[in-house]
Amino acid sequence: MTSPPVSQLVVMPQSSPSAEIQRFLDRLTYSCSEPEYVSFQQEAVREWVSQVADAHGWEELRVAAIARLSHEDPRMVERALTCLFVVGTALDVPSVEPLVSHSDESVRKAARTCLFELHRRRVDA
Repeated sequence: MTSPPVSQLVVMPQSSPSAEIQRFLDRLTYSCSEPEYVSFQQEAVREWVSQVADAHGWEELRVAAIARLSHEDPRMVERALTCLFVVGTALDVPSVEPLVSHSDESVRKAARTCLFELHRRRVDA
């Protein structure tokens, strides 16, 4: 069975994400796939994303990040993947998998890293 294209992702209907979630996704500066200091940066990302998720809702951040996976700007897609690296669930694997073939190398790396975490959660569950 093949995954639907990212352009056909179904996001649960709800109101637009809060301005805080939108700003957070716009300004996320770390990536979950940076080669230097990966452990340090991933821990910093986990902490930062978790703080925002605790304050504004894990599911709201997750849904907003999934919606951004089809954004035209690769940096926005990479930021969304970085959020899903923390708040995503195994259910998000089909939405992330197509991005391992993205035209942008940073997006491909972030997608692989995100998928590793999502698959790990499936095993841990």
